[in-house]
Amino acid sequence: MPSFNTFLNVLIHPILDASIYFSFDQRGYLRHQKSYFNPNDLEKDLSDLNIMITGANNGLGYETARQLAHMKANLFLVCRNPEKSEQAYQEIKKIQPNTTLIIADMSDLESIRNITIDQKIDCLVQNAGLMPETYQVSKQGYEICLATHILGPLTLIDHLKHKNLFSPKPRIIFVSSGGGYTKKLDIHQIFEPTQINYDGMQAYAYTKRAQMVLSEMINQKNPEKIESFVCHPGWADTSGVRTAMPKFFEKTKENLRNLQSGADTIVYLASQTKENQSTQGVWFDRKIRSYYLLPFTKESSEDREKFWQKLSEILDLSHLHYPI
Repeated sequence: MPSFNTFLNVLIHPILDASIYFSFDQRGYLRHQKSYFNPNDLEKDLSDLNIMITGANNGLGYETARQLAHMKANLFLVCRNPEKSEQAYQEIKKIQPNTTLIIADMSDLESIRNITIDQKIDCLVQNAGLMPETYQVSKQGYEICLATHILGPLTLIDHLKHKNLFSPKPRIIFVSSGGGYTKKLDIHQIFEPTQINYDGMQAYAYTKRAQMVLSEMINQKNPEKIESFVCHPGWADTSGVRTAMPKFFEKTKENLRNLQSGADTIVYLASQTKENQSTQGVWFDRKIRSYYLLPFTKESSEDREKFWQKLSEILDLSHLHYPI
């Protein structure tokens, strides 16, 4: 007689997960947690790990830092605004005194290149993100989602490697979004979005798909040097969702994930650096999932190479100190 968990795993979970609505929300998290989470996974002492988190002053970044602080990880919080970051920094520092605040704007490539620390990073959580209401450009003139979600993270990887501030095989975690699943890699939309009738939600989703592709390409081009993971938090109740997606928030607010649930997989991946885990897919609720939920969103190999070539033109990847 099959067990109840077997029944859930074989019949119920695939149906509910395919619905997305009953998977990405808090109910999906609680169902997955009950079915297959190991409660001992996060019972770790991470005092020998140095973890850097971008966008760590609020939302999922802050919650990730808070949970990792309780696990005694040595933290480096990369935040853009000094005033807004100070309170978060002091709160985390009360939990884990070995916490460092770094002021840097993840959309500003020069700001990133000015980051200085005195320890090597074992895990880099690329969490900083935004969903702009209007068309904006970075200090270097790039559309703000492209700069924050793609160019900034790549620049940070290169900077830390160039300064010899990575451990021998660091773990990179891109915090993408379920919204990325709705888009196909589109070079024009990512690098040259229209300024007329600009849609920040669309720009956000296109660059979140690009993060999924970028993480996979990093692994393919440099498998012995780095471990790059990509995950998404599901539908979480963050200030960004409330302000940038008010209609969505009103319709789903009763069942949105809380910050602890949304950050769970980020914390899980950051705390498992000594484990052999798959990088071939998108992590969600502590499991590896497909890169694609919709067949028409799969990019061609030609588009992937065009994407890399375009990045090379902007960041001069052929001369990167980190041979991705």
